[in-house]
Amino acid sequence: METTKDQLNARQIDDGIADLMPCRWFEAFGTCIRYCETNKDLMRCDLCRKRGLPIGSGVEESACKQIVGSRFKRAGCHWP
Repeated sequence: METTKDQLNARQIDDGIADLMPCRWFEAFGTCIRYCETNKDLMRCDLCRKRGLPIGSGVEESACKQIVGSRFKRAGCHWP
């Protein structure tokens, strides 16, 4: 799995997909393979890393959670 992950991160998408094919009957692997095939052109982890950009969505998800949470949990708010 580490080799496959490294291949996907290095934009060797076709090689990474080929490594996952023997496990395609497992739902999670099938979903991953379909995602990689559909989004090959968008998977640019290597370029993002070189530019110092984040490749995960954790920062955005945390910001959404904090903003929405703070607005719904204000003092005196009542939700029927």
